[in-house]
Amino acid sequence: MKRAFTLLEVIIVLVIIGILAAVAIPKIQTNNLTKAAFQIVRHIRYTQHLALVNDSFDPKDRYFYKRYWQIYFTHNGYTNDEYVYSIFSSSSPSGDSNPNLSDFARDPLTGKRMTGGYSGVLYSNDPRTLDDLKIGSKYGIQDIKFSSNCHAGNSKKIYFDSLGRPYTGSLNTSSTNSYALSFTRLLKQECTISFCTQSCNLASNDEKIEIVIEPLTGYTYIKK
Repeated sequence: MKRAFTLLEVIIVLVIIGILAAVAIPKIQTNNLTKAAFQIVRHIRYTQHLALVNDSFDPKDRYFYKRYWQIYFTHNGYTNDEYVYSIFSSSSPSGDSNPNLSDFARDPLTGKRMTGGYSGVLYSNDPRTLDDLKIGSKYGIQDIKFSSNCHAGNSKKIYFDSLGRPYTGSLNTSSTNSYALSFTRLLKQECTISFCTQSCNLASNDEKIEIVIEPLTGYTYIKK
């Protein structure tokens, strides 16, 4: 005759499963954040590489700096309100920061545009976008916060000039501004970018990961 489980034994098993789940879920989130961080660091460095090998300097164009290569984090209706990022350099003669389809970097492996979706250009469900860059849906990133040293305001982007130096904020200034004024955007202190699985203001250590970009050199790494 088989002996059935008692109610107490069932309760004990459920409690153990609950404890294991409570321990495992934060680790899963942390692993996703770590994967996202390694990918983003790699792509920030790739953006800097593109800026170094594709020199945008033009002595005949006082607004050439508006076409610096950049990595831009955003979420809007084109991305189903989930965070994505894009890597591009505007080819517009006016230096407009809004890219054309051909302005996005190409993923070396797939040939797809390096964007998870961009307002007015591509919806995130377009097959020409790159799924890895849809960090909201793929890695659970719900919020991104730039430190005050980044001076980025509401613009979550990093630019690199032809020397590999990082800039923040928006370089798409009015036509009355000159190249010299673009240096007000030059990163002068280290920039810390937080990626969080909930509001960064409320996130615990297990719910966020930070990436640091050094001034001048643009050296990028994961903060420990």
